[in-house]
Amino acid sequence: MTRDELNAKLTEDLTAKFGDKIISLEMSYDLLALSVPVELHHEVAEWAKNDEFWEFNHFIDITAVDQYNRFETHRFEIVVHLRSHKHNLKFRFKSLVPKGDNPTAPTITD
Repeated sequence: MTRDELNAKLTEDLTAKFGDKIISLEMSYDLLALSVPVELHHEVAEWAKNDEFWEFNHFIDITAVDQYNRFETHRFEIVVHLRSHKHNLKFRFKSLVPKGDNPTAPTITD
């Protein structure tokens, strides 16, 4: 499959799995970028790792972005980059952490 075909399939698979829970799903800097509520942080990572077709088996990095006063709904974004060696494809997902006095997120590991 070409990179465009792989990204199209990944878009379909993510939409089928997470549906209306998806905040956004778009191409950004040549990577498919998924944004979800922080409650799905662990579930997305687990799906990406364990899906038999995709096998995103390379954890590239994790970081957080402070979007101070940029959005009304959230302040922090946890950004994770993964790679499937099987398909030579990278994938980014962001978990949006709501504003509040004690912003927290679940771990992506068990």
